[in-house]
Amino acid sequence: MTTKLDQVQVQNAAAFRGRRFVGFVKGLFRRPASALGTIIFVLFALTAFFGPWLAPFEANEIIYEEARLAPSAGHWFGTDHLGRDVFSRVILGARDIFMLAGLGTLLSVLIGTFLGLISGYYGGWFDEILMRLFDSVMSIPALLFALLMLGTLGPSRESVLWVLVIVYPPIVARVVRSVVLGEKQKSYIASARTQGEKTSFILFRQLLPAVYPALAVEAALRFSYAIFLTASLGFLGVGVQPPNPDWGLMVNEARRTYTQVPWALYFPAGVIALIVIGVNLMADGLKQALRGEE
Repeated sequence: MTTKLDQVQVQNAAAFRGRRFVGFVKGLFRRPASALGTIIFVLFALTAFFGPWLAPFEANEIIYEEARLAPSAGHWFGTDHLGRDVFSRVILGARDIFMLAGLGTLLSVLIGTFLGLISGYYGGWFDEILMRLFDSVMSIPALLFALLMLGTLGPSRESVLWVLVIVYPPIVARVVRSVVLGEKQKSYIASARTQGEKTSFILFRQLLPAVYPALAVEAALRFSYAIFLTASLGFLGVGVQPPNPDWGLMVNEARRTYTQVPWALYFPAGVIALIVIGVNLMADGLKQALRGEE
């Protein structure tokens, strides 16, 4: 039976979490650069979510008589050489690249966190073998590794997702492992072992919260790199295939008619640069905000 004291404790806990969240948001917006990056990220996220309602045209809707039109009130970003509305394609492409890069980053962070916790906590031969394997993967540039994989798997959205899930977990795992190596030497971990706590409890209830600040920053950085890698693969023609409105693919298609419709290249290339810069600025602010909470 719930008592009045229990209700008060629940309310106090909720109020404490609310104050922490407000403090975190204030820390994120304290510096102009991180505030700008956060705003850019939020705007792009909202664009990706509401894209189908915001885009005035379908992604592959061709209007032959309006081909190669410069930016205007009717077509904010102009039209490409086929007569497709560039603004609509950029808006609709945001959802595709956010979902692909976001899902790849999420899976990479989950896999990398689990492996980093296990490797850092147990150490020994398992840690040595896993880290040497990760060193081998990380010694190959991400783009080159992706090209090698896609040459085997074939170009598709699913293949790009596999690339992200293989390329980025080693980096996340090394960040998590470095934190765990320091934390597992502290007294509260030794006390948990003495009390006979299960390994799963120590890993996920005690070590994992200590990893959160570094993990949050690393996840934001991996997300920006995933966007850039996805767009790069699309530009090279080995990632997402036509007629999808992938930003990198749009840049690749527009470069052939650059002299006639330069805006078809500038706008998708600009949004790639803008979101990557925005997420990196947000990651820097995230580090400062989380450090302020510690």
